[in-house]
Amino acid sequence: MLANEHNHKNVFFILEVFNNLIQYQVTGNAPLIYGVVRYKQKFYALHDLTFEHAQSELTRVKTLRAQKSQTSADGTTPTGVASDRRESEAMLEADALPPPSAKAKGKLPATAEGANDTVQSQDVAPPSTPVDEKGKFAPSQEWFLYWHSHLPLHTILTLLDTLAPTIEQLCVEKGINDDRKVLEFLESGTLVGVLPVPHPIYVRKFVASVGIRVWFCGWFWGCVYMKSNGMGAGEAAKICPPIWTGTQIRLFTVKMSS
Repeated sequence: MLANEHNHKNVFFILEVFNNLIQYQVTGNAPLIYGVVRYKQKFYALHDLTFEHAQSELTRVKTLRAQKSQTSADGTTPTGVASDRRESEAMLEADALPPPSAKAKGKLPATAEGANDTVQSQDVAPPSTPVDEKGKFAPSQEWFLYWHSHLPLHTILTLLDTLAPTIEQLCVEKGINDDRKVLEFLESGTLVGVLPVPHPIYVRKFVASVGIRVWFCGWFWGCVYMKSNGMGAGEAAKICPPIWTGTQIRLFTVKMSS
Protein backbone atom coordinates (compact mmCIF):
# COMPACT_ATOMS: atom_id res chain seq x y z
CA MET A 1 0.00 0.00 0.00
CA LEU A 2 2.80 2.39 0.87
CA ALA A 3 5.23 1.13 -1.75
CA ASN A 4 4.18 3.79 -4.26
CA GLU A 5 2.78 7.29 -3.92
CA HIS A 6 -0.12 6.45 -6.29
CA ASN A 7 -1.20 3.11 -4.77
CA HIS A 8 -3.76 4.72 -2.48
CA LYS A 9 -5.48 6.25 -5.53
CA ASN A 10 -5.70 2.82 -7.15
CA VAL A 11 -7.31 1.44 -3.99
CA PHE A 12 -9.76 4.35 -3.93
CA PHE A 13 -10.79 3.77 -7.56
CA ILE A 14 -11.24 0.02 -7.00
CA LEU A 15 -13.47 0.69 -4.00
CA GLU A 16 -15.40 3.23 -6.06
CA VAL A 17 -16.05 0.60 -8.75
CA PHE A 18 -17.27 -1.85 -6.10
CA ASN A 19 -19.57 0.79 -4.61
CA ASN A 20 -21.05 1.71 -7.98
CA LEU A 21 -21.76 -1.93 -8.82
CA ILE A 22 -23.23 -2.63 -5.39
CA GLN A 23 -25.45 0.46 -5.37
CA TYR A 24 -26.52 0.67 -9.01
CA GLN A 25 -25.83 -2.65 -10.78
CA VAL A 26 -26.23 -5.32 -8.15
CA THR A 27 -28.57 -7.28 -10.44
CA GLY A 28 -26.45 -9.72 -12.40
CA ASN A 29 -23.42 -9.18 -10.20
CA ALA A 30 -24.11 -11.81 -7.54
CA PRO A 31 -20.60 -13.32 -7.98
CA LEU A 32 -19.08 -9.95 -7.11
CA ILE A 33 -21.25 -9.60 -4.00
CA TYR A 34 -20.36 -13.14 -2.95
CA GLY A 35 -16.67 -12.46 -3.56
CA VAL A 36 -16.81 -9.37 -1.35
CA VAL A 37 -18.49 -11.37 1.40
CA ARG A 38 -16.02 -14.25 1.14
CA TYR A 39 -13.06 -11.90 1.44
CA LYS A 40 -14.63 -9.69 4.08
CA GLN A 41 -11.52 -9.99 6.22
CA LYS A 42 -9.56 -7.99 3.63
CA PHE A 43 -12.00 -5.07 3.81
CA TYR A 44 -12.11 -5.12 7.61
CA ALA A 45 -8.29 -5.16 7.68
CA LEU A 46 -8.18 -2.23 5.27
CA HIS A 47 -10.63 -0.31 7.46
CA ASP A 48 -8.54 -0.97 10.60
CA LEU A 49 -5.17 -0.52 8.90
CA THR A 50 -2.70 1.60 10.84
CA PHE A 51 0.39 3.40 9.63
CA GLU A 52 2.66 1.24 11.78
CA HIS A 53 1.17 -2.00 10.47
CA ALA A 54 1.44 -0.82 6.86
CA GLN A 55 5.07 0.19 7.37
CA SER A 56 6.02 -3.14 8.93
CA GLU A 57 4.32 -5.03 6.11
CA LEU A 58 6.18 -2.95 3.51
CA THR A 59 9.49 -3.64 5.23
CA ARG A 60 8.77 -7.38 5.35
CA VAL A 61 7.88 -7.52 1.64
CA LYS A 62 11.01 -5.57 0.68
CA THR A 63 13.14 -7.97 2.73
CA LEU A 64 11.62 -11.01 1.01
CA ARG A 65 12.18 -9.47 -2.42
CA ALA A 66 15.80 -8.67 -1.58
CA GLN A 67 16.41 -12.25 -0.47
CA LYS A 68 14.90 -13.64 -3.68
CA SER A 69 16.92 -11.24 -5.81
CA GLN A 70 20.12 -12.27 -4.04
CA THR A 71 19.27 -15.94 -4.59
CA SER A 72 18.71 -15.36 -8.31
CA ALA A 73 21.94 -13.34 -8.60
CA ASP A 74 23.97 -16.16 -7.06
CA GLY A 75 22.74 -18.50 -9.77
CA THR A 76 21.57 -21.06 -7.26
CA THR A 77 18.35 -22.96 -7.52
CA PRO A 78 15.66 -20.95 -5.71
CA THR A 79 14.56 -23.86 -3.55
CA GLY A 80 13.36 -21.47 -0.87
CA VAL A 81 10.98 -19.54 -3.12
CA ALA A 82 8.02 -21.82 -2.44
CA SER A 83 8.73 -21.88 1.29
CA ASP A 84 9.16 -18.10 1.31
CA ARG A 85 5.83 -17.75 -0.43
CA ARG A 86 4.15 -20.02 2.11
CA GLU A 87 5.85 -18.09 4.91
CA SER A 88 4.69 -14.82 3.39
CA GLU A 89 1.11 -16.04 3.15
CA ALA A 90 1.24 -17.36 6.71
CA MET A 91 2.56 -14.04 7.99
CA LEU A 92 -0.14 -12.19 6.10
CA GLU A 93 -2.76 -14.33 7.78
CA ALA A 94 -1.10 -13.85 11.15
CA ASP A 95 -0.75 -10.10 10.68
CA ALA A 96 -4.32 -9.69 9.46
CA LEU A 97 -6.28 -7.73 11.99
CA PRO A 98 -9.18 -9.59 13.57
CA PRO A 99 -12.66 -8.54 12.48
CA PRO A 100 -14.28 -5.98 14.73
CA SER A 101 -17.02 -7.05 17.08
CA ALA A 102 -20.67 -6.79 16.12
CA LYS A 103 -20.93 -3.60 18.13
CA ALA A 104 -17.80 -2.07 16.64
CA LYS A 105 -18.70 -3.02 13.09
CA GLY A 106 -21.91 -1.06 13.29
CA LYS A 107 -20.12 2.08 14.43
CA LEU A 108 -18.07 3.50 11.61
CA PRO A 109 -16.05 6.64 12.26
CA ALA A 110 -17.54 9.88 11.04
CA THR A 111 -14.82 10.18 8.40
CA ALA A 112 -15.82 6.84 6.89
CA GLU A 113 -19.55 7.48 6.91
CA GLY A 114 -19.24 10.60 4.83
CA ALA A 115 -16.10 9.82 2.90
CA ASN A 116 -17.47 10.72 -0.51
CA ASP A 117 -19.14 13.87 0.75
CA THR A 118 -16.01 14.83 2.64
CA VAL A 119 -13.87 14.62 -0.47
CA GLN A 120 -16.26 16.88 -2.35
CA SER A 121 -17.27 19.32 0.37
CA GLN A 122 -14.22 20.03 2.46
CA ASP A 123 -11.84 22.69 1.27
CA VAL A 124 -8.96 21.25 3.27
CA ALA A 125 -6.18 20.57 0.83
CA PRO A 126 -4.56 17.12 1.05
CA PRO A 127 -1.03 17.06 2.44
CA SER A 128 1.72 17.21 -0.14
CA THR A 129 3.39 13.97 -1.14
CA PRO A 130 6.11 13.34 1.45
CA VAL A 131 9.63 12.76 0.16
CA ASP A 132 12.99 12.15 1.80
CA GLU A 133 16.20 14.11 1.35
CA LYS A 134 16.87 12.26 -1.92
CA GLY A 135 13.51 13.21 -3.36
CA LYS A 136 12.10 9.68 -3.08
CA PHE A 137 8.61 8.94 -1.82
CA ALA A 138 8.61 8.48 1.96
CA PRO A 139 5.09 8.11 3.41
CA SER A 140 4.36 9.96 6.63
CA GLN A 141 1.69 9.32 9.23
CA GLU A 142 -0.09 12.58 8.42
CA TRP A 143 -0.26 11.67 4.73
CA PHE A 144 -1.45 8.14 5.54
CA LEU A 145 -4.18 9.28 7.95
CA TYR A 146 -5.54 11.75 5.42
CA TRP A 147 -6.08 9.37 2.51
CA HIS A 148 -7.04 6.42 4.73
CA SER A 149 -9.86 8.45 6.28
CA HIS A 150 -11.20 9.21 2.78
CA LEU A 151 -11.39 5.62 1.52
CA PRO A 152 -15.04 4.95 0.52
CA LEU A 153 -15.56 1.83 2.65
CA HIS A 154 -18.91 2.68 4.23
CA THR A 155 -21.10 0.98 1.61
CA ILE A 156 -19.03 -2.21 1.55
CA LEU A 157 -18.85 -2.47 5.35
CA THR A 158 -22.59 -1.93 5.63
CA LEU A 159 -23.12 -4.72 3.10
CA LEU A 160 -20.82 -7.04 5.03
CA ASP A 161 -22.36 -6.27 8.42
CA THR A 162 -25.79 -7.21 7.10
CA LEU A 163 -25.25 -9.86 4.46
CA ALA A 164 -22.30 -11.87 5.78
CA PRO A 165 -24.10 -13.13 8.94
CA THR A 166 -27.16 -14.00 6.83
CA ILE A 167 -25.13 -16.10 4.39
CA GLU A 168 -23.22 -17.81 7.19
CA GLN A 169 -26.46 -18.67 8.99
CA LEU A 170 -27.98 -19.97 5.75
CA CYS A 171 -25.01 -22.25 5.10
CA VAL A 172 -25.07 -23.61 8.65
CA GLU A 173 -28.83 -24.19 8.88
CA LYS A 174 -29.21 -25.79 5.44
CA GLY A 175 -25.80 -27.41 5.28
CA ILE A 176 -24.86 -25.57 2.09
CA ASN A 177 -21.30 -26.09 0.87
CA ASP A 178 -21.88 -25.26 -2.77
CA ASP A 179 -21.12 -21.79 -4.07
CA ARG A 180 -23.86 -22.09 -6.67
CA LYS A 181 -26.51 -22.37 -3.98
CA VAL A 182 -25.25 -19.19 -2.34
CA LEU A 183 -25.26 -17.38 -5.69
CA GLU A 184 -28.85 -18.49 -6.28
CA PHE A 185 -29.78 -17.09 -2.86
CA LEU A 186 -28.14 -13.76 -3.65
CA GLU A 187 -29.80 -13.54 -7.05
CA SER A 188 -33.23 -14.18 -5.55
CA GLY A 189 -32.91 -11.48 -2.90
CA THR A 190 -32.65 -7.72 -2.85
CA LEU A 191 -30.45 -5.20 -1.09
CA VAL A 192 -33.15 -2.53 -0.94
CA GLY A 193 -33.31 -1.18 2.60
CA VAL A 194 -29.96 -2.76 3.47
CA LEU A 195 -27.57 -0.30 1.88
CA PRO A 196 -27.27 3.40 2.65
CA VAL A 197 -28.69 6.06 0.36
CA PRO A 198 -26.99 5.67 -3.05
CA HIS A 199 -24.13 8.04 -3.57
CA PRO A 200 -23.99 10.24 -6.66
CA ILE A 201 -22.25 8.72 -9.66
CA TYR A 202 -18.95 10.38 -10.40
CA VAL A 203 -18.20 10.58 -14.10
CA ARG A 204 -14.52 10.14 -14.82
CA LYS A 205 -13.28 10.93 -18.31
CA PHE A 206 -10.96 8.56 -20.09
CA VAL A 207 -7.35 9.68 -20.05
CA ALA A 208 -5.02 7.97 -22.50
CA SER A 209 -1.57 6.97 -21.36
CA VAL A 210 1.33 4.78 -22.41
CA GLY A 211 0.38 2.18 -19.82
CA ILE A 212 -3.18 1.91 -21.10
CA ARG A 213 -1.92 1.62 -24.68
CA VAL A 214 0.42 -1.22 -23.74
CA TRP A 215 -2.37 -2.98 -21.82
CA PHE A 216 -4.85 -2.61 -24.67
CA CYS A 217 -2.39 -3.91 -27.27
CA GLY A 218 -1.62 -6.92 -25.10
CA TRP A 219 -5.31 -7.60 -24.49
CA PHE A 220 -6.23 -7.13 -28.15
CA TRP A 221 -3.57 -9.43 -29.56
CA GLY A 222 -4.24 -11.93 -26.78
CA CYS A 223 -7.88 -12.13 -27.92
CA VAL A 224 -6.82 -12.52 -31.55
CA TYR A 225 -4.37 -15.26 -30.66
CA MET A 226 -6.80 -17.18 -28.45
CA LYS A 227 -9.52 -17.11 -31.11
CA SER A 228 -7.21 -18.10 -33.94
CA ASN A 229 -5.22 -20.69 -32.03
CA GLY A 230 -5.43 -24.07 -33.74
CA MET A 231 -7.03 -22.65 -36.88
CA GLY A 232 -5.76 -22.93 -40.39
CA ALA A 233 -4.71 -19.88 -42.38
CA GLY A 234 -8.09 -19.63 -44.09
CA GLU A 235 -10.06 -19.86 -40.87
CA ALA A 236 -7.79 -17.36 -39.14
CA ALA A 237 -8.31 -14.89 -41.99
CA LYS A 238 -12.08 -15.03 -41.43
CA ILE A 239 -11.79 -13.54 -37.94
CA CYS A 240 -9.61 -10.68 -39.14
CA PRO A 241 -10.86 -7.66 -37.13
CA PRO A 242 -13.18 -5.36 -39.14
CA ILE A 243 -10.90 -2.39 -38.47
CA TRP A 244 -8.67 -3.84 -41.17
CA THR A 245 -11.43 -4.26 -43.74
CA GLY A 246 -10.30 -2.82 -47.05
CA THR A 247 -6.63 -3.01 -46.11
CA GLN A 248 -3.93 -5.47 -47.04
CA ILE A 249 -3.61 -6.77 -43.47
CA ARG A 250 -4.50 -10.44 -43.10
CA LEU A 251 -4.05 -12.91 -40.28
CA PHE A 252 -2.05 -16.03 -40.90
CA THR A 253 -0.68 -18.89 -38.87
CA VAL A 254 2.79 -20.42 -38.83
CA LYS A 255 2.80 -24.19 -38.60
CA MET A 256 5.77 -25.54 -36.66
CA SER A 257 7.15 -28.82 -37.96
CA SER A 258 9.05 -31.18 -35.71
